[in-house]
Amino acid sequence: MLFNLANIVQPRWVALTTKTNPSAAQCARRREGKDMKRYAALAGTPIFAAILGQITPAEAENIPQPSGVYSTTIQGSVAQCFDPSTHAPETCSTSGALVVAFSVLQLGHITYSSGIACEEITLVVSGLPPNASPPIVSSATGTAEITNYDPTTGIGTSSFTRYSGGSCSGANFNSEGATETSFGTLQFVVTDGGKQDSQVVTQLEGSPTNNVGSVSLSITEQKQTR
Repeated sequence: MLFNLANIVQPRWVALTTKTNPSAAQCARRREGKDMKRYAALAGTPIFAAILGQITPAEAENIPQPSGVYSTTIQGSVAQCFDPSTHAPETCSTSGALVVAFSVLQLGHITYSSGIACEEITLVVSGLPPNASPPIVSSATGTAEITNYDPTTGIGTSSFTRYSGGSCSGANFNSEGATETSFGTLQFVVTDGGKQDSQVVTQLEGSPTNNVGSVSLSITEQKQTR
């Protein structure tokens, strides 16, 4: 934001310029003129230029996309459909499919590089509403690719795939022993100069059978420092 120097100076002298004493008004105008000259001289200095550089929107025009290692946490709920007899995954459009809701908590780390990423996480899945069954704890590996990003707003989209097995080497995925379990899309917004981002899942499908119904999952990623 650029300041209007006239608006900064003028209020200081409003009381004086509204007085009926002509000499006081003239004095006020002379002082205001001196102040304006001082501000005009200051405007040409490197210090003033640096201050303006801090308050202009230029910084917001180049919000960096995620890069490096981030902690990642995921929470929310997912509904999945099963065959009521065999409990095998079933598409939710199948008549008579058994719909089961789960709460989902995930924690891990993800590494970004040049628009691709690899993550290793631990999942805790519990039935909804809460019941006597213990949670299911497992591990997973995932890949992601940024598909669109606007550096002026920090908003972007990405696609992801989850696997049972596999491993990460930085942002690269080692698919040895990996089995695809799901895939989908995300929308995210980057904050704090690229140090944090918030995400929502916009699409999630199971693999090889898409037995996913409703989804409500949010993700927070925080850049790690050493």
